[in-house]
Amino acid sequence: MWDWPITGDTAGYVRAKSLPNIGKWTEFSPADISTFCGEINRPNPEYITPTKPKTPWLTSLSIKKGMQKSIRKIWTIIYLDLSHSTS
Repeated sequence: MWDWPITGDTAGYVRAKSLPNIGKWTEFSPADISTFCGEINRPNPEYITPTKPKTPWLTSLSIKKGMQKSIRKIWTIIYLDLSHSTS
């Protein structure tokens, strides 16, 4: 887990820890990072609002013939189990 604050006492530092909510942050100053990385550039990603496709996506499901029989058996068992439990 990591954090790169832009305000407060730790602004400009990269903070890291192994697990969320456990242990203390290890803080890396810009000087620390530049010793092993060189120049630091904070990313400024560009993004767009997602759009909805005009047509649905069609994907093929390739299943071996033996698998089709197994799946059919499983669905039959599930169907029979559900029909007995609701009656």
